[in-house]
Amino acid sequence: TAIHKIAMDQINKFGQCGRLNKEDRSLFAIHNATAAKSALASYNFEEAQSYIDMAIKMLESDHWESQYSLSLELFEMSASVSCMHGNIAKSSPCLNEIICHVKAFDDSLMASSLL
Repeated sequence: TAIHKIAMDQINKFGQCGRLNKEDRSLFAIHNATAAKSALASYNFEEAQSYIDMAIKMLESDHWESQYSLSLELFEMSASVSCMHGNIAKSSPCLNEIICHVKAFDDSLMASSLL
């Protein structure tokens, strides 16, 4: 919704200052992922990419261990949106990140299909 987007935009500005604790960063990474899905549903790929990028920045340093499902989802969305824009320079590192960290074969299928 519009209110959710406005709230996320404000939180993202605040979050860039590095003032969020671990729990808040995790929560806002999830909310950014939700905002990205909403933007994708509206075919607003640039906005979706900005939410995805912020969500990835908010992940913890060990996110592939502590936030595996969210990490996989975000990197898959980022790679997909980048591919739609023909931005191979951005999609390739995302895909490589996925391939290097997947825990199960099924988790690699999306990335493998985009390689």
